[in-house]
Amino acid sequence: MTAYSQQDITVAVNTGEVSVSRQQHGATAREMIVLTENEAASFTHQTQELTKMDPEEITLNQDFYKADFHFENRPLSQVFELIENRYGVDISYNETKIEQCMLNASLVGIPLEDKIRLICKTSNLSYTINRDKIVIKGEGCEIL
Repeated sequence: MTAYSQQDITVAVNTGEVSVSRQQHGATAREMIVLTENEAASFTHQTQELTKMDPEEITLNQDFYKADFHFENRPLSQVFELIENRYGVDISYNETKIEQCMLNASLVGIPLEDKIRLICKTSNLSYTINRDKIVIKGEGCEIL
C-alpha cells in the first residue's frame, strides 16, 4: 500500500507475513518492518516515524475475519461476492455453471488463495489468479 494522505496509518496482520516500508524523501534506502501474525506497525505522519507496535496496543478485529466465513448450504455466487468484498478482488465465473453449487465449509483463518483452491476443488472448478482478478472455470456441480 502506498499512502499519500496526511493521516496516521496502522497496518495489522491477521495471518501471513507483510513487509511495511517507508521511503524517506531524497534517501535511497528504505526503512522496513516485517510483520507476522497478530503484529502491527504504525506510521505517524507528524513525526514521520514507522514503528512496530507494542502487543498490548494492537486490537485486531478478529470477528471481521471470522464472522462471514462459515458457510452452510450457501450458493457459490454469494460466497464469491463475499470474498470479492472482503478482499477487494474481482472474481469472474459463469453463473450458469455454478448455479447448482452450494458450499458447506468453514474457511476461517485460511488465506485467500487457499479459500479459492478449496472451493474449486469441492465444486469441480479450476481457477487462475492475475493480480486482483480471479477467473473461475469448469463444469461446476452436478445436479443430484
